Amino acid sequence: MAKEITKPFTGIGDLLSKLNSESKLLTEMYHYRTRLEFSYSHALELASSEKRLQMLIEYGILHRDGDNLEIDELFLRFFEEVLQSSEDISNATVEENLTKLQKNIEYYQKEQNNTEGQRYYLRMIRRGLVVIGSMVRRNVVTLKRNIDDVYKTIGNYATKRMRLEEYMQQLRSISLLIDETRKILKREDTTFRVMIPDERLLHIIAEVHSDMQFAFENVIELERVIRDYLHQIDVQTRTLKKIRKLKYLKDMETWRSDSDVEAVLSRLNAVWMEREYKRRIKPSLSYITTTTEGISVLEQVQKILSKGRCDRRVAAPPLGKEQLAALKIVEDIVDTDRLATAFMASGRDLFDFVINYHYETPQPLDRRLEYYAEIVQGYLGQLRFTGEWRDYEQLRYPIIYAR
Repeated sequence: MAKEITKPFTGIGDLLSKLNSESKLLTEMYHYRTRLEFSYSHALELASSEKRLQMLIEYGILHRDGDNLEIDELFLRFFEEVLQSSEDISNATVEENLTKLQKNIEYYQKEQNNTEGQRYYLRMIRRGLVVIGSMVRRNVVTLKRNIDDVYKTIGNYATKRMRLEEYMQQLRSISLLIDETRKILKREDTTFRVMIPDERLLHIIAEVHSDMQFAFENVIELERVIRDYLHQIDVQTRTLKKIRKLKYLKDMETWRSDSDVEAVLSRLNAVWMEREYKRRIKPSLSYITTTTEGISVLEQVQKILSKGRCDRRVAAPPLGKEQLAALKIVEDIVDTDRLATAFMASGRDLFDFVINYHYETPQPLDRRLEYYAEIVQGYLGQLRFTGEWRDYEQLRYPIIYAR
């Protein structure tokens, strides 16, 4: 096969023009990217012209192998990243971005006397944090989808177990990356808040903390799901082995002598699986009309029927004024957003404010602690942690003020 000669693009406008010119073909090929065959003749039907199709091949957007076409790996990876439709878990990319983030922080610190340099590295730090948070969250969501698909679609137990064990290793890698990200944010907290006084950066850091918390909670849940799936696979595998062994003994006509199948079946009560037949006994007319018991039954039936005909519904009495009066129902609900707004304007530390706040209805201590935790989690970017700790009864809490 002759070596393909790829033409260079003259700029971003040239690239976008080439992609947009055959968007119908590229869309169809992307939808069927998991198939190994996409014929050149089918692509020719979707392309506006054969010349345009050859142009995509010449510029390296498509690759031709015999009569089959495929999207270049670089463009395919770009589409999957933007549309978040890839099934691949790339923890290495997150780790590379963590390394870049640490380097950019160091470069920013060294550019003390260069405003333009600091501005450039600040932009790189913000971009790196956004990418890390997005990648970790996306990897967790993709991994959850892959775990469900593998367990529900793959029929071979050995392959299913191997894939799930691989996903368990990827979960551990994601967990390590979460810990590493949190360590960097904690280690560079002073740099972010003092040396880099940027409000947008602090907002991004709060979002990254939220992404890490989301990923951490889902990693724990997915580990539990995988262990449960592996346990079910073990149970199903053992059951399948027993069935296969019993079938082998049955085929060899030795299952009665070499197994306890008769004893097991004798202990089973399979009658509950049989259909239940209702047998109605109809008494004879002579028994009903000539015997004392029959006449007594007829009298009881007559009383029931006559009572049913004469039974009339009595209308309920009309409602009084007291019953129609509106009742005030006081719900014991505390608006934590309103409570947080009052705290921001109080100038007091958060724990003291929440514990000693005058609520409309008395609140127990555990409910006040819940409000405290909700404000810390929901307004993390607007809080200032002093690093000091105090004691309250048997509790130890940090001193937190509004920014």
